[in-house]
Amino acid sequence: MSVSSPSVMHPTLPIEIFYHTCEHLDLRTLRDICLTGRALVSPARTHLFRQISFRFGSMTAKHVAQALSFDPSIGVFVRELTIADELVWPSTMNSLFPLLSNLRALFMHKLVFNSLDGLFQGVLSAIPTLKVLECDRLWIDSCTNLAHSRPSSPLSLSSSSSYAIALDSLTVTTSGTFDSIISSFDSSAFVHHLLRMNQMTCLTSLRLSFGMTDHLFYWMPVVDAAHRTLKMLNITISDRAIPADISLIDKSANPYRYIFDTIAKAHRLSTLIINCYPSKSVHAQTVHTNEVLDALCTLLNRRQTPFPDLSSLHLHVVDRGQVIDPEFVRALARPLTDRARYPAFTRVIVEVCPQVWRGHGNRSKWIPGWGSVDKKKLQAGWRGAFSALEGTDIALHIQFPPTLSSRMRPRR
Repeated sequence: MSVSSPSVMHPTLPIEIFYHTCEHLDLRTLRDICLTGRALVSPARTHLFRQISFRFGSMTAKHVAQALSFDPSIGVFVRELTIADELVWPSTMNSLFPLLSNLRALFMHKLVFNSLDGLFQGVLSAIPTLKVLECDRLWIDSCTNLAHSRPSSPLSLSSSSSYAIALDSLTVTTSGTFDSIISSFDSSAFVHHLLRMNQMTCLTSLRLSFGMTDHLFYWMPVVDAAHRTLKMLNITISDRAIPADISLIDKSANPYRYIFDTIAKAHRLSTLIINCYPSKSVHAQTVHTNEVLDALCTLLNRRQTPFPDLSSLHLHVVDRGQVIDPEFVRALARPLTDRARYPAFTRVIVEVCPQVWRGHGNRSKWIPGWGSVDKKKLQAGWRGAFSALEGTDIALHIQFPPTLSSRMRPRR
């Protein structure tokens, strides 16, 4: 008579344990786990393909394409996609996005499109789940594909939209100040496409930076459309870069009030970041940054508090041998220290970028650098200018760009 050996019961862990463990593993380990058995493939792939970054023609791009062609179900694991290159966007890439049914964030850097239709209809319309969009240095290969005529008044939302996304966060930048880069980016056309696709009813974070151009003015309709939900706004304002074709701007008065009048509608704003960039080619210490700050003070001192939830104000300014006017700081401190008006306000961050005049003749310009200025003295000077905030319950931070601090030391 044969005696059967007793069956051995192996303890099994809940599958949630494996999912949690995979969150803390590197990519190489996750790849190895995928080869151990079917039970662990799903937890490992969930994190292995969560974030993907590649350039066109790179091995990573080829591997991603091969994996998706072999098993299209992998696309559901992709949450964030970063694409960076300097080549024209291949139309074959458009077939990739319908497979990424759970894509939440798309980061595009230094890409070239034949037209904005190629971006909006070919790419973004295929990602209805998109929440975070970042566009940095996008070129348009053929300017003839764009309607460069700019409206004389802000664009209004289109009533008919063939595709829609609900963004939570939007970043559009053209890093640098080179005209050859920014001239191929038409803000009014971009805004027109964007407002057709997205009614901005969910947008909470917006960052806009366009170098030494007037592009910011054409993005005010986006701020206006998102005013009910916007909580964080980061904008770069260039020195006297004012468009001539927007009739609503009163050029006889402070032109920046047009911008701040639009921002004033964002009543839920909690963080406001203002970057003031004066012209590099103006050989003068006095810049028009005061006009920007004057418009900001006028906004914050309005009888009806524009931002009752405001908690943080960031100012990025340039130092060319003189600090900010203390009178401005006093005008700024009056409303912000009034707890009846701004009960949630806690801090002011001032980032100072020192500049020096360098070059010869017509090629001279302002560049980041310490020159003969001592960093400690410069910091003390700016802190003294903001003395109106000393002794209050508002935290004041005076800081310098970290890249400047490590790259250019003050002369002794």
